[in-house]
Amino acid sequence: MKEKITERYSKETESFSLGCANLSPFLAIREGDHLLELGCGSGKQAARLAALVGPKGIIVGLDLTSAMIERARIENVDERLTFVEGDIHRLPFDEDSFDLVSSNCVINHSRDKKLVFAEILRVLRPGGHFLIGDVMAVERLPEEVSSDPTAIADCYGGAIPKEEYLEIIRALGFLRIEQLDSRIYPKAGFLLESVTLRGFKG
Repeated sequence: MKEKITERYSKETESFSLGCANLSPFLAIREGDHLLELGCGSGKQAARLAALVGPKGIIVGLDLTSAMIERARIENVDERLTFVEGDIHRLPFDEDSFDLVSSNCVINHSRDKKLVFAEILRVLRPGGHFLIGDVMAVERLPEEVSSDPTAIADCYGGAIPKEEYLEIIRALGFLRIEQLDSRIYPKAGFLLESVTLRGFKG
């Protein structure tokens, strides 16, 4: 699975960072905040956010692929920016490290979304929040699709129904979970929903 995702995303390094939602209208960033972006790609979004955190803020971009991280480090030189190769299931950061964790079209790839959100909860500071754009299935996908590594790497095979996705987040103890945006679209013969969510750590 990792090889499929790495292969697909590494091919995209010549053109763009991938994403399924526009998170910009919903960003709530203060000067001095510490931000973590999961699936930072080539670092373009992290670089844009650097101006918002001020001179004492920190932005860390994490990505699965070494090609993305290498490009991000070359193209985005700023003392507030750090780019790390790593796994969203095992975040290489101390607990209570970040005010905001964001990701865009990343968590749907995971077979263990509960573990990913547990890690997000762990590294968030009390009162911090996540801002997530992700792909969800309008109806549960057939097993042959949800277990297909190519479909998962192509941002639809790993999609689960929205209520199931939300229940994972609620069960972990996140507070004030909000749906900020939603868009339904067809892909590969299925209806998918691009959803933007925000939730807080108590």
